[in-house]
Amino acid sequence: MSRLRRVLANGLVALSLTALVLPAAGPATAHHTYVTKYNPDKVVTLKGAIASVDFRNPHIFFEVTVTNRDGSSTTWTVESEGIAKVQAKGLTEAKLAPGTPVTATGWIAREGTAEIGLKSIKIGSKTYAIRNTPRRAHGDDRIRARPAHYPGNAAVAVCTQRRLGLPDP
Repeated sequence: MSRLRRVLANGLVALSLTALVLPAAGPATAHHTYVTKYNPDKVVTLKGAIASVDFRNPHIFFEVTVTNRDGSSTTWTVESEGIAKVQAKGLTEAKLAPGTPVTATGWIAREGTAEIGLKSIKIGSKTYAIRNTPRRAHGDDRIRARPAHYPGNAAVAVCTQRRLGLPDP
C-alpha cells in the first residue's frame, strides 16, 4: 500500500471514530450543567401549583405557576435531580401531579430567567430535601461556577481529538 493510501485510510478511520465518539460525548457532559446554570448565592422560594411535569432522565423538569403580588402569574421552570435520586428521597411522579400545591425552594438561574435548581420541595406537610448544594452532585464543592470558563463541549472535543491522535480543533 502506498504511503498516500495509508495516510488517507488512517485519516478516514480517525474521522469515522471522531464522528462516532463526539456525539456520544455531548450528552454525557451536557446534563452536568447544574454547576454553571444556577447561582449558589441566590435562593428563592416559590409557592404555587404544579402546571406540568417532564418526569424523565437525565433531570426531572416541572413548572410551577405562582401568583404575584399584583395578581398576575408567572410560570417558573424547576429542574430537579434524576428519577432514581428523587425517588430515593421519596418524591414520586404521582406526588408531582399537575394542580398539586407546592412550595419549592432553589437556586435561581444565573441568566435571570424564571427557573430554579431544586433544593427542596414541600407537598402538603412533607418536605423533600433534594439537593444540598448547587455545585456538583457528587460533593466536589471545590469547583465554583464560572460560566465564562465552560465553553460548551470544547474540552471534550479536544480530549477526544487527542485520544485519536488528531490535531486540536
